[in-house]
Amino acid sequence: MCTGAVGVEHRHLVDLEQRVLACACGACATLFDREGACGGRFRTVPERYVGDPQWRPAPEAGKALAALDVRGGLAFFVRRCGAGQVLAVRPGPAGPVESEVEPGLWQAAFAGAAPARLLVDDVEALLLWSDTGRARCALVPLDAAFALLAALRPLWREPDGGPAARARVTAFLADLDRRAVPVPATARWGTPA
Repeated sequence: MCTGAVGVEHRHLVDLEQRVLACACGACATLFDREGACGGRFRTVPERYVGDPQWRPAPEAGKALAALDVRGGLAFFVRRCGAGQVLAVRPGPAGPVESEVEPGLWQAAFAGAAPARLLVDDVEALLLWSDTGRARCALVPLDAAFALLAALRPLWREPDGGPAARARVTAFLADLDRRAVPVPATARWGTPA
């Protein structure tokens, strides 16, 4: 943004008009950290990971979760503020696959999921992972979600990703467990926005 040096460890901005991530120095990341800053085109991607080990899909959410078509047990959901939509982003052999999620399906699938209530539009992703009867829901930075999807692309084998992709997802989940802070108690009530 400012032509300043960007180190190996750096933050990212989301260009809301172009829907792309951009590298940022610390000063620029701070500058765009608030919604609407500098005209609102750019937003800094937060660094928080929020886990909810207590989350279990409600029985009535099972149908909605099944309708989300989670490939290989993994999908990320991004809420777009300006467009009023939720996008599902799934791994695939040609790269991330996006599809729009109906608002009613989103509400039904994630009712009671505290990370969904905390999700910040455009800059964070809601991770849904499921495997043989187990399911997880967590909040991750948007750049981390797309980094995982990029790492999965050359590994992905249909229909479920294959062993190498599953190993990479397992490593991501272990890293998420190390980084995640627990869901605040105040976020446990109600349904996602």
